Amino acid sequence: VTETGVEVLTARLPSSPNVFPW
Repeated sequence: VTETGVEVLTARLPSSPNVFPW
């Protein structure tokens, strides 16, 4: 997963940004 992908995932889950360990 790239940093851009992480940003997209975190953007989709603003209430739980710490769900992803990376």
